[in-house]
Amino acid sequence: MPTSTASTKDPTHMLRTHTLRPTRASPRLAGLKPARSQSPSRAGGSTPATSSAKPARKAGGKPQPEYEFGGPAGAAGVMLLLPLVIGFLYAGCGKHGCIRLPEDALDVLAAAPLAPLWDWTAAAVVAGWTALHFLLYVALPGPRVEGVVLADGSRLKYPMNGHLAFWLSLAGFWHGLPLLGCKQSWVYDAYLPLATAACALSVALSVWSHALSYLPNTPLAEGGQTGNPVYDFFIGRPLNPRIGSLDLKACCELRPGLVGWAVLNLGLAAKQHEQQGEVSWSMVAVVGGQLLYVWDALYNEQAILTTMDITTDGFGFMLAFGDLAWVPFTYSLQARSLVGPSPVR
Repeated sequence: MPTSTASTKDPTHMLRTHTLRPTRASPRLAGLKPARSQSPSRAGGSTPATSSAKPARKAGGKPQPEYEFGGPAGAAGVMLLLPLVIGFLYAGCGKHGCIRLPEDALDVLAAAPLAPLWDWTAAAVVAGWTALHFLLYVALPGPRVEGVVLADGSRLKYPMNGHLAFWLSLAGFWHGLPLLGCKQSWVYDAYLPLATAACALSVALSVWSHALSYLPNTPLAEGGQTGNPVYDFFIGRPLNPRIGSLDLKACCELRPGLVGWAVLNLGLAAKQHEQQGEVSWSMVAVVGGQLLYVWDALYNEQAILTTMDITTDGFGFMLAFGDLAWVPFTYSLQARSLVGPSPVR
């Protein structure tokens, strides 16, 4: 996620008049990514940034891949474990109670409400929501700014219309759903199927992105060229996978998942109001604070163009799952836990 930047009368001025250099890593996945050292030329110069550190070489001169996350076995474990973590958080904290101590775990998990893992309506909603943000990315008006210099000397252009997409999405969710005969609180009732569908979509998008990396003249992330198919699929092989003017990585970084987190929170607040006739101050604080965080990210959207997610990392399972599933369905845990009979007031 981008860090906040000071607002100016023309927020794109710095992007148009200065060369962008990769200087930050996304805080969203900072806890999952091992630290990477930066060379002086990358930190302070205009050297094109397309990859992580160079692979080490064996004594015979053959390149030896540098692995993160424990290598292929660790990458496979992460891909299997993270969806289970989302399910565990759903069962481990809700209106039925939350796990506070290890000895509480079995009782809380046993009291968790049974819910279907898959629902075709929820799957259609997740797919439609993501497709909508792909459309807004390419169709909405807004300045087009250049990213960092790539290895071939070119610079990709990115539309900066996320702020408008944010407000249109919130308005459509709050005022459009009732027109379709659906309450905003439905997202609470369908929370687990929505999360499952988001996990499935992230896998599908990862497969699609990986397939695109084998097209001719596709820029590749150095970290995703180890030759191990499991690890490369996880870490991301293509650097900037694009379908026409749609940049999959840049769009997913802030749009469907991050705005989806804000929408989920609003739906959870609506569910609390539906059950209790009011919204608690604790819910107001959580939803308001997190909504401000999301708004700030979209208002300062241009800041992502110098994050490691955009300049260096490939677009694979790690980013796709983090953007589309991990962010909305773990970051909304606080609001979902407040939808209960006795919220903190």
